[in-house]
Amino acid sequence: EPVVENVTLCKDEIASPLEATAPDGYSLLWFLDENGVGTTTAPTPDTSISGTTTYYVALVNELGCEGPKISLTVTVKDLPTATISGTTSICSGNGTTIQFSGTPNATVSYAINNGTATPITLDANGVASLPTGNLSSTNTYSLLSVTSNETPACSQNFTGVEVVVTVTLSTTPITTFEYEEYICSNTATIS
Repeated sequence: EPVVENVTLCKDEIASPLEATAPDGYSLLWFLDENGVGTTTAPTPDTSISGTTTYYVALVNELGCEGPKISLTVTVKDLPTATISGTTSICSGNGTTIQFSGTPNATVSYAINNGTATPITLDANGVASLPTGNLSSTNTYSLLSVTSNETPACSQNFTGVEVVVTVTLSTTPITTFEYEEYICSNTATIS
């Protein structure tokens, strides 16, 4: 029998042709289904659609006799997802919370004002919160990527997915007072 290993790939990953090991004196014959026609060319899995596909491979001896087919399963996993949201306008000196949501237990990478990429892990419900602290100027929170917490770790990059928190400077209201002259009762006015 040929030696095979099941394969797990990420959606849209560039796949290589499948592999199996044949003993000396044997060649491999690949099948897209159990009752199909074999080919000596190993198939390359289609990763454009997530799901599971079973391929088959058999040994062929020097006389051209075909052995039993052995199955090989290829699983294509969906890419993790993530979104970013939050309040977009606050007053100076106040803070808000940036929310990330997506694939449970995935790691999200974000940056503040195009700074260093920073990871944050989504919880089992697929949510993480980032308090901004008190802000005195406008800040841009960018979602850079998300990576699943599985093997293999599938990831997805983002461009232009961000929340801009605009900070409005607080102004002290100006209040004017008008004073009226009061005359006390029982006061005589001298003319």
